[in-house]
Amino acid sequence: MNNKRLIILHDYLQHKGGGERLVLTLARALRSKLVVGFRSEGAFEPQEFGVEYEELGQVVEYPGFRYLAIQWWFRHRTTWLKKYDAVVFSANCIQAARNCRTDARTIFYCHTPIRNAYDLYEFYHSRMPWWKAYVYRIFCAYIRYNYERDLKHIQVIVANSKTIQERIKKYLGRDSVVVYPPIDTKKFQWIDQKDYYVSYARIDLVKRVTDIAEAFKQMPEKKLIIASTGTEVEHVKEIIKDAPNITYVGRVSDDELKMLVGACIATIYIPKDEDFGMSPLEGMAAGKPCLGVAEGGLRETIEHKKDGYLLPPNPSCDDIIRGVEYLTPEKCREMRPFCEKKADQFREEVFVENMKRIIDAS
Repeated sequence: MNNKRLIILHDYLQHKGGGERLVLTLARALRSKLVVGFRSEGAFEPQEFGVEYEELGQVVEYPGFRYLAIQWWFRHRTTWLKKYDAVVFSANCIQAARNCRTDARTIFYCHTPIRNAYDLYEFYHSRMPWWKAYVYRIFCAYIRYNYERDLKHIQVIVANSKTIQERIKKYLGRDSVVVYPPIDTKKFQWIDQKDYYVSYARIDLVKRVTDIAEAFKQMPEKKLIIASTGTEVEHVKEIIKDAPNITYVGRVSDDELKMLVGACIATIYIPKDEDFGMSPLEGMAAGKPCLGVAEGGLRETIEHKKDGYLLPPNPSCDDIIRGVEYLTPEKCREMRPFCEKKADQFREEVFVENMKRIIDAS
């Protein structure tokens, strides 16, 4: 690292998600301390990665108050950043960039510009009652003002996909370099091929897990396991209550997830304009193709009818059914070598080396 004093900042650890795994992987590889706003129960344990970490505050559950708390903590509790030669910011904590030295190397790994305030603003705004939409409009204007002001203190923006690179240019007017997230290809391995498909996307509106459940309800001969949780869980449970072919298991351990993915027919992941999407590649590491959607970052990782099947944007229930019917057990076994080859291109070593080069550049 050219003897640079380095530290990594990430907004908070709330889930066992791709962004959290990415920043812990980077901190471990670079032997850097990690500073976060807070860590929720059930999130990754940094100690399991061998990473020293510090929390600036306490758990805040409500998103609006959480944003304000994160803003305040990273702005006012990081004055010590001046002793570092290089700082990597991950997710939404760039408020701290103003506390860095002017000659420090400041790098922002952007998973996406804040979606509620930018590309998904109209999606959420249009679904709110008038009074809530009014408050939401003012709050998002405040978010955009602060975000774009703090971004001026960042030297280099790293996008996690070409999709995000395009969003950064469109909404922020900044250039960026693409470094794809790391996939734990050693964790996910082919185990078997049993008789079920698996969805483990977070269950919320933009992940479309309810649409997957509705489609499988019309295919009683096809089995689905849903292994996740989120804001739409009760809706999913209502859909599947009279569908014996669909099993909801909730959030599972890493070992259980490894077994579920390693023995499925294929994974299913159809989010709205996903930033990148690590789970399709995790499945591919286990030799499993993914039923995805031709939106966002999935267009960069899934090759239609080679290592998966891409549904059209905004897929209908019939589209999902056709995709599942195409991904037969026989077809999925044929795709196995292509899946494993694709996942290997995104292994952790590639990610770390790319980030090192950016940090060490003068």
